[in-house]
Amino acid sequence: MTIRQSLLLAFLLFSVSFATAMTGLAYYRSRAALSAEIRNSLENQALTVTEQIEAILFERIQDLQGWRRLDLMQDVKVGDIDKRLSRFLGDIKIAYAWLRLEVADGAVMLARPDPFAADPEMVISSALPDAFSTADLGEIRATFNWREIVELLARATQNSPRHALLLDADRQPLAISPRLRARIGNAAARFGDWPVGRDTHGVFNVNDRSLPFDELLVGYARTAGYRGMPDLGWSVVVLTPTDT
Repeated sequence: MTIRQSLLLAFLLFSVSFATAMTGLAYYRSRAALSAEIRNSLENQALTVTEQIEAILFERIQDLQGWRRLDLMQDVKVGDIDKRLSRFLGDIKIAYAWLRLEVADGAVMLARPDPFAADPEMVISSALPDAFSTADLGEIRATFNWREIVELLARATQNSPRHALLLDADRQPLAISPRLRARIGNAAARFGDWPVGRDTHGVFNVNDRSLPFDELLVGYARTAGYRGMPDLGWSVVVLTPTDT
């Protein structure tokens, strides 16, 4: 081999090595940047959905509080109201209460929705005060169609490989996006082992053999007490399989 050939070969090897190194570096940097972007996206999406859920629940509680202050409700005392409503208010029991919230106008009770029911609902109730005494006339109860929350989770993750769910303070499911529910079934109870809710928001990786995923990247955000409403301790969780 001549010196010219040796120099050409050396230059070729150097060029290939340099190009390979630069390609690897570019790939590593791009992969790191993409990973960081995905993590930020998951976390931000969880924060957005959490605020939306808090806003919806806040509005429903405000509605109930407004209804109980109506002068019409005082007619329950003298019976000058539709008899069906009178019986309804008189028969309401607090046995269904799951969570008690102390709000500005008194306590509000929430009944836990069943995330696996075909038509889940949440019952919101509050004492109906007597405007002329310290006693209560009864209780007022409103039924909130919980499918509104399920559909919110579905819209947040549509056209993507992501899934979402809402967990209570004990990290038990309150609502699950339909595609995730179809895949995991009752395995949702395993979410109690996840490090959700320890901080106000965050991202972590999890490999849970009870779930039909090899590994998941999970973003979450805790409720924060929307407009002075008591902190529910709930968390929205957005997850995506890392292999995607």
